[in-house]
Formats: sequence, structure tokens, C-alpha cells
Amino acid sequence: MIRTLCAATRLRASPTVVWTHLTDFARWPEWFFGVRSLRVSPPRGGPGAEREITLVYGSTHRERITHWEPPTSFSLEVRDPPFFTRFWQVTVRLEPSVGSTQLAWEMRYEMRLGAVGSAIDIAAVAPVLRLVLHMSLRRLGSRCERLRSEALPRRGPRRTSREARCQQRRTRGVATAERQRPRRPC
Repeated sequence: MIRTLCAATRLRASPTVVWTHLTDFARWPEWFFGVRSLRVSPPRGGPGAEREITLVYGSTHRERITHWEPPTSFSLEVRDPPFFTRFWQVTVRLEPSVGSTQLAWEMRYEMRLGAVGSAIDIAAVAPVLRLVLHMSLRRLGSRCERLRSEALPRRGPRRTSREARCQQRRTRGVATAERQRPRRPC
């Protein structure tokens, strides 16, 4: 039986920025939990490109990109999936939204070993995959937001840390004074 796991998140960056991070395969170990290294041939990706992914626990898998539509989607199929699966496919879709991008990650796989494989999937594989996807997409979101904010122009002159602290104290003092009310006599 083919199992489908989906994860979705809204990233505060344009689809082009998100696509750039998703397709910079050499940097996947920086945000995708459990990936030690990832090499692509040809390096630019695209349909038919081969990826070799090495996981932190040492296993290496070959993948082929089967669909490539910048900057909205790509799909890949694992050519030699982990020993406990027969089939493994991933599809990533990006949909633009106002000031953000909706990212949908769909993973389809089929377990080996019949009923025993299904039980292992329910008890261990699916929960671990959901956790890995959740953590990885959060890291990707943080990365996109950080790099987006670095690219935005700064407003006004930069204050030194001392000036900033003085301004905070002045602002805090005004807010406190405004909140204080005279005491009423008993």
C-alpha cells in the first residue's frame, strides 16, 4: 500500500527566494534535518538530473529529478530507496501569496514486509518522517526569512548599542509615566 505524507508551511519570502534555497542542493545539510551531504549531476539540477544524498547515519541513496518547473515545483524519485521501502517519491510545490509563499511537501512511499512493514510504518517510520519534515521546513523558513531581511534596505541611520539602550530607557520611562495614575485617597 502506498502511503502519502504531506507537510505544508507558509514562508515569508517570495517563491523565487524559496526556490533558490530549495534548489541549492549543496546547502541542504544546513537546513534539512538528517542530510550529511548532497551532490547533483549536473549541478544546476533540472529534469533527469541525478542526486546522491548521504544521510547522517551513513546510508547513501540515488535520486532522479522527474519534474522541474521553476519556481513552482519539482519532483524526484529515489532510485535505491531505504531497505524498508519499495518505492519513494517526493513532490515539492510553491504557491505565491501576498508577501509569502505556501510550500507543500508531499512524500509517497510503499513499505516492504506486508503487514509487518505497515505496523513498523505506523509505529516508527511515519512519525519520524513527519518530525523530520516539520523541523526541516521550519529551518528552511528561518533561513529564507533571515536572508530576506538581510537583503532589505535598512531604515534610517544605524544607532550604536549605547544610543539604542538610551533610547529604550527613554521610551520605557515615558511609557511607565503614562501608565502611572495618581493614587486615590482612602
